[in-house]
This record gives sequence, C-alpha cells and structure tokens, in this order.
Amino acid sequence: MGARFYPGGASIPELKMPSVKLMALIWTVYMLGVSLGLYLILKKYQKRDWAWFCIPAAALLTAGIIYCIAPFHRMSGPLGHHEAVIKLLDGGFAEIAGNSLIVSHRGGEYQMTDSGVGLIYPEINYRGNGQWEKAVVQYNREGQNVCFDGVEFWSMRQARYYKVDENFGTLDGGIKLSNQNAYVFLQNNTGMDLVECVAVIGDRAINIGRLDAGEKINKKIDIDDIKNFNCQNEVNNWFEDMKWEREKWSHSRTIRVANNQYTKTLIAQVIAYINNVPGLMALTGDNAQNYYTALVLQELPVEYPASGKLKLPPGFILPVAVDGGGIEITPKGSVLHGVMVTLDYNLNLPVDNLEITEVKINKIATTTSKVKIYDWSKGQ
Repeated sequence: MGARFYPGGASIPELKMPSVKLMALIWTVYMLGVSLGLYLILKKYQKRDWAWFCIPAAALLTAGIIYCIAPFHRMSGPLGHHEAVIKLLDGGFAEIAGNSLIVSHRGGEYQMTDSGVGLIYPEINYRGNGQWEKAVVQYNREGQNVCFDGVEFWSMRQARYYKVDENFGTLDGGIKLSNQNAYVFLQNNTGMDLVECVAVIGDRAINIGRLDAGEKINKKIDIDDIKNFNCQNEVNNWFEDMKWEREKWSHSRTIRVANNQYTKTLIAQVIAYINNVPGLMALTGDNAQNYYTALVLQELPVEYPASGKLKLPPGFILPVAVDGGGIEITPKGSVLHGVMVTLDYNLNLPVDNLEITEVKINKIATTTSKVKIYDWSKGQ
C-alpha cells in the first residue's frame, strides 16, 4: 500500500484481498438474478412493474456485500511504519535518520510522537504533483508530536526525522587479522536484537548472523573464505523495504572508501538489520499498530599482527578511480568501466612496523587487456 509514495511501505502487513473466484461468483449471481431470475419471478406473479424497485435494490445489496468483504474492514486501527538508519557512536550515542509512514483506513486526525530532541520534516508533496495539508509539529519537554489533520479515507501521510539519541549502547569487539585467519569478537551491548549481522572490510564481509541483545560471539574464518559483499543486493535479501536506506548507506560507503585512501586506517563496519527499535517515532491512538525496520551501522577496530607475514585478500583495500572511468560494485564483484582508467590504491598500513613486500593484481572484469603499475613511493 505504501509503495506508491514511499518504497519502505512494502513492509506494512499485506491485507488479503477477496479471491477472484468469490468476486466472479458474486457478479454472476447478481447478473443472473437481475436478468433471468428477477424476470421469471416477476412474470410469475404478474408484478413486472416492481422491476423499477427490485433492480436498484439488487444492485445496492450487491454493492453492500462487496463493501462488507473489503479488506479495510479487517484493520482494527491505522498502521504506522517506521524505517531508520541508526549509526552507533561512542559513549552509547546513536545518530538516527528515518522516515515514518501512516496508513489511514478511516480518515480523520492522527498523531505521531517522538522522544528526545530532533528535527522532523512532515512531507506535503506526493507523486502526481499533489499536496497534502501541512502538518503541525509541536515541541515539548518529552519530545515532539506531529499532528496530521484532515487525512482522507484510505490515505497516508509521512514525515522524515533526524536526531542524536543517547543510551543506545554499542557493539563491543573488533576484528583481528593473522597470516591466514580472521577472528571476529562481538558483543551486543545494545537493547536491540540484531536479526541479521555482518562485519564488512572493504567489499568483503564476514557473516555473523543473528545476535540478540546481551549475546556475544567469537568467530574464526579463513581469510581466503571471506566472501564478496554487495550492500544493494545482500541487504536486499534481509528485507525488501529498505531501498532508501540501502542507497543512502551505499552513498556514504563510497565517500568513506574515498576518504580512506588517504588515511592509515582500514575501516571495518558492522551492518545489521533489526525490526524492533526502542525510542523511535510511534503512531498513537486507539488500536494503532506500529511496525519498525532499521539498518544499524557501527565501525569496528581492526587489529593487525605486530610482526610476521600478513596476506590481505583482494577487496580489503579498495581503489579510487582517479580518471578515465569508474568502478561499479555488482553481486559478482567490482566491474571497471572505461578504456584507460587510473586506479589509486593507498597501501599505507596502520601498523608502522609492517611493510608491503609484494602486490598481486587479480583479473578485472573489464574490456581493457593491459595493466600498468606506477609506484608513487618510488616514482616509477
């Protein structure tokens, strides 16, 4: 229902429509009853002039039956769907950006409440160049309220919001790399159950799975077994309704990767999906139903060995296309577009006593056939 205005509305529970066979049966009975059946009955009792009353009555009766089996009668109250991207910060703080959607089955006045201090932007425009009435945002000590007046029958409203909240907790742990293995240590010290969770370095990911609040996990994996990770496609398997969040995270990851090429820190990040988020906006009122989906992000520290040999698999250090083309991240890996493309790899490791002694260039999915390597440190 919400997909017309906002992609996230797809996660609102689907109302089961009447079956096609039932609707066909109702219309068949109506057509036969009004035409042949009514004609024979009125003819038998010599009351053909009653057709002026019986035909409209049959039409109203049929319309009433269809109205009674309509799906919105099975909704006990309005639906609220809330989506967010939650970035966990230090000290238990969280940066939250989200969208809330109301689906009204009766029309009237509705109110959404949000705790804490934040910014709320009620939408007034929707597809088709139409506009809703402007909503009123009220700020108080407990938080803020968004009041929607004059909501039409079987209509919807939406509002976007942003805030920094506290007491969210953190995901404590990190990733430790050795010559052949990667070790993931993670403890969920938030109040949220992570339905799905992965730890990502570059375009590679270590699957963690479900991690409930208070639970911890220690996982060991061979570095060569760490699989390619594509946010737009992998996260899509968790939930279909997070298109806006996936695109936003993909954009921020592109910026993050570009900035990373000129620092000494390879960034690891936890990406998780949750469907029960405390402290987010909620639709209030009698029989109001609220549904939540959110993407959780948090950076993780990466520990490298102080000495010895370390092999980093492809994808841990991502390149930046300086000129000549671009890089597209696909489910099968990175695809390079362009005839002559200059890629910049920053090979500054975060451990001072480690030195890169060998670089291997893997095959790249592109039409170019010649690879030239320029070492900026040696100028050749």
